[in-house]
Amino acid sequence: MSFIRKSPFSRNEDPLDHMLTLLAVEAEKWGTPLNEMEKKLLATEAKASKPIPELFRIRVRDLILRILEREETEGIANDPMSFSGSVE
Repeated sequence: MSFIRKSPFSRNEDPLDHMLTLLAVEAEKWGTPLNEMEKKLLATEAKASKPIPELFRIRVRDLILRILEREETEGIANDPMSFSGSVE
């Protein structure tokens, strides 16, 4: 049996934008704010012809891990508006 959850986002809200906002806030918190070019890069689909620079990929991965760990610790990982909820 498949499980389909109703999106917590309204029609004019984009989960990707929500995730990018949460990621940008986390980056600021750690003193490594995302610039506009980095935000655009994260918002576009990855292509083999234009790979994400390795250092940036590692930086973003670490920020995402911090967000997910904090959500788990604070017990908000199941919140549909959390970062992990937005991924779904």
